[in-house]
Amino acid sequence: MRQGILLVLICMLAMAPASGQRLVKSFPLKLSSKLSDYQIIGKNSKGIYVHYFGSNEHQIEMFNESLRSMQRKTIQLRDKNTKLEEIVMVHDGLLAFYSHIEGNQQYLKMRFVNDYLETSLTNLVLDSMPKFTYQGFEPYYIKQSQDLSKIVTFSIFDDKGIFSVRFKMYNDSLSLLHQGVFEVERRDMVLKSFKVNNNGVIYAVMSRIGKGTDVHDYTYDEIYTFTFNPSTQRIVRQDITSDGGFRFKQIITEISNSTNRGYVVAAYKNKKEAYDLGLLVIGSEYAGKAGFLETLPFTKEQMSQMHSYEFKDWIDQAVIVLPKRILPRSDGGCIIVNEGEYQYTRILRSPPTNVYFYGESFTRMYDQNHYFDILNYSINPNGSLDWRVVLPKVQMTEGDGGLYSSFIMYEANNLLKFLFNEDVYTNGNFIEYNLNPAGANKRVSLFNSDKDGITLIPQKGKQISGNQLLIPSEQKRNLQLVLFNY
Repeated sequence: MRQGILLVLICMLAMAPASGQRLVKSFPLKLSSKLSDYQIIGKNSKGIYVHYFGSNEHQIEMFNESLRSMQRKTIQLRDKNTKLEEIVMVHDGLLAFYSHIEGNQQYLKMRFVNDYLETSLTNLVLDSMPKFTYQGFEPYYIKQSQDLSKIVTFSIFDDKGIFSVRFKMYNDSLSLLHQGVFEVERRDMVLKSFKVNNNGVIYAVMSRIGKGTDVHDYTYDEIYTFTFNPSTQRIVRQDITSDGGFRFKQIITEISNSTNRGYVVAAYKNKKEAYDLGLLVIGSEYAGKAGFLETLPFTKEQMSQMHSYEFKDWIDQAVIVLPKRILPRSDGGCIIVNEGEYQYTRILRSPPTNVYFYGESFTRMYDQNHYFDILNYSINPNGSLDWRVVLPKVQMTEGDGGLYSSFIMYEANNLLKFLFNEDVYTNGNFIEYNLNPAGANKRVSLFNSDKDGITLIPQKGKQISGNQLLIPSEQKRNLQLVLFNY
């Protein structure tokens, strides 16, 4: 364990030839101004679901395999004083979870959504909390396992220096299985992640906001992990502290469905050593095997091998490399997917002209969004480094918040695929990287988005089955869904 950090785990891939894909596109749909955003829910035996939402309205649309719209309706919660919390998918429909205030109580309720996208006449009350004054809704949160078999509801409480997360676990029929509390007696705490796997094992991560500011947004100085195992009914807590010497940002987590090992990855910086920064990697204990805590330092040599914005110092280049995904390996190791990401605001001042009064100038401000290489680490079950691979990528956009940049990841047939727009503004090529378990990779140009008349948004895409990837395309508020069949 290095540099004084104190401690108070993906299926292995095998290289397979990249298979072709067949694209299916939905008819264009003009997005309503009342429904400002949308989310792909997923696919079950009934169809493919998309959730459209605005400040006060929610609609669900169901598509068939050919992406033809079958139904689209507004979600009716039926009760007054309600707030939709989450829509989750089960094998034969949808479940709409919502909060309902009645008297001095806030209830968490659920209504089933059928094939016709109609909510059930009856509701199921799952939880409640006292509500003495009406100041809006206290949030309830809902998480679901990958196989849809487990659903966990939880709420967060922060009172008198005790930060707690109270949870209830249900099966897909909403029968209560387990309940418990994760708790830390610390102030300035936040919940960073809460996940449940197919076996009902819960992995939650909290962190403490450190005092003072940091120029590179390394906000946190302590990390706490909690594992609840339903077979033993035990909660195991790990405390990661550093006596103030280390700060963290971009904390991400995952839990394995095969080993039940939980993982945490965070970008770290040593406040006492300016050149000591990189990734903190944590793997929990599982099945009697020891956990690990390791650091993967960034170096000047590593940064010189990556494409990035032209910074004066390699440190400034390293601090924009952020962990994005963790993929558990079946042997207890993991793959960590990182990406360079940077945003800054440009200010342009035009010289005075006869349009303006003497001495005045026209000022325009806009954001530039930069997304760079995909950096992958493969980690052994003991926390040591197996291999490291850089997949080159450079993307730059202005004024869109990076909407069309970054990537989507697809996992199937013992192969990882990373799909992204090569250049949003110029060539329109949609690119795919294939990566195998030995770190070997191949770059393929799939098609030209301009010629196909689509502008894909990889970050909003979702893998909806073992061989299907659904990515939205949006142009001038016209939405199309594009289904990749591998």
